[in-house]
Amino acid sequence: MIAVQHRRVKVLWWQLPPSGFHALSSDGASEDGYATGRGIIRYSLGNLVATYHRYYGPGSNNLAEFRALHDCLRLYADLGFARCYIHVDSLLVCNRFSDTWCIPWHLQIWSSKLEALKQMMHYRIMHELNFVADFMACEGLCVKSNCTYYDNFPARVEGWTV
Repeated sequence: MIAVQHRRVKVLWWQLPPSGFHALSSDGASEDGYATGRGIIRYSLGNLVATYHRYYGPGSNNLAEFRALHDCLRLYADLGFARCYIHVDSLLVCNRFSDTWCIPWHLQIWSSKLEALKQMMHYRIMHELNFVADFMACEGLCVKSNCTYYDNFPARVEGWTV
């Protein structure tokens, strides 16, 4: 007899940004005290522009979330874009970015760096789950390296573009 594994189906939903805007998703995580960040940048119709993962070394989940958004915005600005919808799954980062919450002192440096980047952009930030960014997290933690893709995207990421 062969055992059959049943998997739960997850419905992925993603709202397209308005024409002329890009969608940015970032996520940070910490496992065993080591932090990683990752993200994805899409055109308004869902086509991939870039994805990345970063390994930060020792750090907390909150630190990883702030750094991941910083890396995503920095990559976005370096590509010469300035109009975006930002998706993050950290309520702390979302509310701090929107200037509604105070944060612990040890995160202030990353909050200040985000503040400088957001001054150059027209944006809307939303708190929601990032399934694609979560996948990129595994890459950062597993290989403990930094990588940015502008093409030849990982197959699992390519399949989640819309």
